Amino acid sequence: MKLDNPLEMNDWKIRNFLLFSFSWLALLWIMFALKSVGLGVPLLQQVAGCVCLLFIPGLAVLRILRLHKLGRVETPLYATGISVSVVIFAGLALNIVGPAVGIFDPLSALHLVLFMSGIILALCVASYWRDKDYAAPSHLHVKAVSPLTLGLLLLPFLSIYGAYLVNNYEISALILLLIVCAGAVVLILSSRKKVDSSTYPLAIFAISLSLLLSNALISRYLWGWDVFGEANVVNSVINNAIWNPNYAAGFNTFQSGIVAGYNAVLSISILAPALSQIGNIDIASLFKIVYPALFSLVPVALYQLFRKQTSEKVAFLGSFYFVVVPTFFIETVAIARQEIAELFLVLFLLVLFSKKFSMMTRACLLILFAGTMIVSHYGIAYLFMIQLIVVYVLLVVADKGPLDFVRRKRNGGPPAFTSLASARSSSTNMRKDRAITATLVIIFAAMALAWYSYTAKALTLSYFTQAIVNSVPTNVVPSTTAQASAKLESSPTLLASFTSRLNTVASLFIFLGVVAAFVDRRRMGVDREYLAFAVSSGLLALLIVALPVLETTWNVSRLHHLTLIILAPFCVLGIMALFRLPGLIKKTDKTSYPHERKAYVVASVFLVLLLLFNTGFMSALAREPMLSPSLFHEDLPLFVHGGDLAGAKWLGAAGRQDSVYADYYSLSILLAYSNTSIEKIQSLTPKTKITTESKIFVRAGDVALIESGGKNEQLLGPSGGILSSSFTGNLSKIYDSGSVIYSD
Repeated sequence: MKLDNPLEMNDWKIRNFLLFSFSWLALLWIMFALKSVGLGVPLLQQVAGCVCLLFIPGLAVLRILRLHKLGRVETPLYATGISVSVVIFAGLALNIVGPAVGIFDPLSALHLVLFMSGIILALCVASYWRDKDYAAPSHLHVKAVSPLTLGLLLLPFLSIYGAYLVNNYEISALILLLIVCAGAVVLILSSRKKVDSSTYPLAIFAISLSLLLSNALISRYLWGWDVFGEANVVNSVINNAIWNPNYAAGFNTFQSGIVAGYNAVLSISILAPALSQIGNIDIASLFKIVYPALFSLVPVALYQLFRKQTSEKVAFLGSFYFVVVPTFFIETVAIARQEIAELFLVLFLLVLFSKKFSMMTRACLLILFAGTMIVSHYGIAYLFMIQLIVVYVLLVVADKGPLDFVRRKRNGGPPAFTSLASARSSSTNMRKDRAITATLVIIFAAMALAWYSYTAKALTLSYFTQAIVNSVPTNVVPSTTAQASAKLESSPTLLASFTSRLNTVASLFIFLGVVAAFVDRRRMGVDREYLAFAVSSGLLALLIVALPVLETTWNVSRLHHLTLIILAPFCVLGIMALFRLPGLIKKTDKTSYPHERKAYVVASVFLVLLLLFNTGFMSALAREPMLSPSLFHEDLPLFVHGGDLAGAKWLGAAGRQDSVYADYYSLSILLAYSNTSIEKIQSLTPKTKITTESKIFVRAGDVALIESGGKNEQLLGPSGGILSSSFTGNLSKIYDSGSVIYSD
């Protein structure tokens, strides 16, 4: 039985494509109408909303651009990326134009559905006009589906049910089984001589989505860090049905400055409300399911990027290494805006190093993905802007400086005595072929600086500048704060120390891989521009080690995670270089296939060990705690209880207090769930004075510790280590639902 491949709908007959698009749009409208009269059908509106917003617009644009035969991997990647861009910028346009034409609630559910439906219809009509004569669909052979493929498709369901067992019965056996299955898949694919080319990206997608969901779905409520402030922004936009670019920027409180930064990124302030309103998706499900599903495309896009530079197996193992670093499946799950920004960063790089697009199409896609990345996350936008500048400088130096002589001599180019005119001609041709140009760098920098100067009263730009200044110490000695933090940390367990050493070894392999690629680039097959990105990422990684002050200014684990977007395959290349070392020493110009195969096996075994240790699998067997939500969720500082929500909502309903005081973790709960005006949410400080109209909110997790005579966990932030229990002794308890509210 043959079916038209749904992953390549841009190659379908135009009639079939339009039938698919209009059917889903009609289903969305039916579900929307039923919900408006109280007859909503579970899941149908959510699925229809996601298909209409996250897939169909991008497919239509691909047909408008007449982009065909992109393959079953790149087609859904580009379609999803373009669709998200369309939703973000269409929502921004509606938010700007709506009030000008008398629509003062432009981001209400009805206006969003009407406007986005119009956009989809317009794109479909344009795709018919531009591409009605093209039809060359590929087919799926249902009978040819292998057991391995079916097993890979079951991995995400294993993670979902595993999270259910953890939440309801505190049984983590299925999560442990999931980790074992993921490792087994990697070992099997790495040891096989022949693997279908579509199996590698499917395996990466299944493993990454499974690890993300196994952690994201722990608890029915939000958990994590930045996600609480991001939820505050989404609630504000939904409640007001309009996005205010300066929301929270005018209040002189610690959390308002942070929330203003979240508000400035459209991946939170436009995309999330649009998906929530049109698809009838609650905020918790949005950040726990939809955003991780989009983020799981990042390793797949990395596989495609790495494959263009290396081989399929190296790309597969390199993207798997990116997945098994804990920042990917733990930290980033709680930072929704970074999930979207990383997707567009990788799509930008994928287009940048692609040879299949015309110059005009390539320029359009680069600008679209760069613009979406910029409005999705200020930190990634500025860091990538700096990296682009560094890469451009490195390439200019390599073309015009002493390195040019070395390159030409090694590659058999013009000899040293070649005429100046010939040398200039060679250099000019190289600049024409270069992917990184001065124009690209200038356009990217101009868009980034312009956007964050416009939003949030330029607070994000000033914060980033301040962070850069604070990151430049007078010497490389750790700051007093960093030294104090180190003293407060408990001694690591044996397993934790071994896990740290394993990750250090991986970093050493990366260094070796970069050196090997630099010395023997022709054999490795790495583009010079990609190698320049690798050098710039390596410099950032070295700065993380050399400047301990970065630990107090930046999130070092996230910085390291971002460097792996470029550097991940070099870990595998470094292991392969070790197997080639004897041949290089003996000056033999061959590497036998068995040695290469052994290198893949060793690399896969090493990476599976990283998976077992980084996920907490080994710690779970040894009953040692680790920060892994799916295995040790009860130990998470920001684990939210039902009583916390009840107390936060009670405060929001009361609405008459002057201020609500809390320390760091309780503040996060208030931001996401209380619906209290942000200027009323205050951090506890030594100077805090509680009045009759003021309140102190203490989360349920700390109440139990206080009542048992222990200390609560909520230090931090601007309070300088002030505990809520320092204030509650002389105050009256006015509310108790597990979480407690005090007043004078």
